[in-house]
Amino acid sequence: MEDDFFNVLDAKRELIVECQKRGLVYSVKWLAEMCHGLADVDIDGEDEKDNFGIKMLEGIVPKEYDNYFLAKSYFDVREYDRAAHLVRNASSPVPRFLHLYAIYMAVEKRRLDSSTDQSNINDSGHFKDLDINAGGFAI
Repeated sequence: MEDDFFNVLDAKRELIVECQKRGLVYSVKWLAEMCHGLADVDIDGEDEKDNFGIKMLEGIVPKEYDNYFLAKSYFDVREYDRAAHLVRNASSPVPRFLHLYAIYMAVEKRRLDSSTDQSNINDSGHFKDLDINAGGFAI
């Protein structure tokens, strides 16, 4: 009867890896959120031994897998602040790097957003184009 069941933890993480390989970033985000939400649920027959994707998981402590996957999925969809927050207390090297890189990217994103907003405000030529394109109608 035990052979009829599969290891849920392995299945969840394998789906994340396969979706990441294919660039399905929003699917990865959803799966990682599901894994993170179910991290405390004990499932009979599930052990901490992971035998898939050893290379992918190097540099990550097993207890940090779910936080890392969720943070990585946030990073992939450019939610840098959320990614940095999730791995802020990580001790292993890969999540620590992700934390620092996500902070850097969040700062850069805010800087670019604010410079774009400033250039739009100062662009008075934009209003002249609107008047010309209106065909003589007042806007």
